[in-house]
Amino acid sequence: MSMAPPQEEPRAANVRGSTVSVVYYDRAFVREAHRSIVMRVKEASGGQLMKPNAQYGPVGSRILFENDLVRVWEISLEPGEHLPLHYHALPYLVVTIEAAHIRVVEHDGRAYDPTDAPGDVTFREAGQIHELQNISTSRYANRLIEIKQPHSDPALGRSDQRASAPC
Repeated sequence: MSMAPPQEEPRAANVRGSTVSVVYYDRAFVREAHRSIVMRVKEASGGQLMKPNAQYGPVGSRILFENDLVRVWEISLEPGEHLPLHYHALPYLVVTIEAAHIRVVEHDGRAYDPTDAPGDVTFREAGQIHELQNISTSRYANRLIEIKQPHSDPALGRSDQRASAPC
C-alpha cells in the first residue's frame, strides 16, 4: 500500500525581495535517506559512527536564510583561508558567487580543484566530508543551499531528483 504525501497549497517565501517557490517533500523519504547515509558513514569508518556536530565544523561561514525546506549558507574565504573539515548531512547545491582557485580536501586525503565560474550551480549528495581551501590570491564566495526534504510528486509516482551541473 503506497502512502502519498499530504497535498498542500503552494506557498512562497520572500528572500531579500524575491519571491521563491516552495516545494513540498515527503518527510519519510528524508528519514530513510538520512538512515542510509548514517549506515554508509558507519561502514566507511570501520563501524565507528561519525558524529558531525562533535567532530566537524559548520558547512559554511554563516546562515543567511532557513525554513522547513532549505538552509542557505554563505561561504566566504579570503586568500589563504580555509573552511575546516565539515560533514554534509543533507544534499546541497553550491552557487558560485566569486570564483577563485580553491581546493577540496576529502576526509581521506584525496584532493581536487573545482573550476566553477560565477553563476555556476553544482549539486552534491549528502554524506560529503571535506574541507575547503582558498589557494588563490583572490576572494572566493558562494551560497550553499542545503535541501532538508526531497520532493515527491504523486502525479509522477516518484521522487523528483533533477540533475544539475557536475562538480
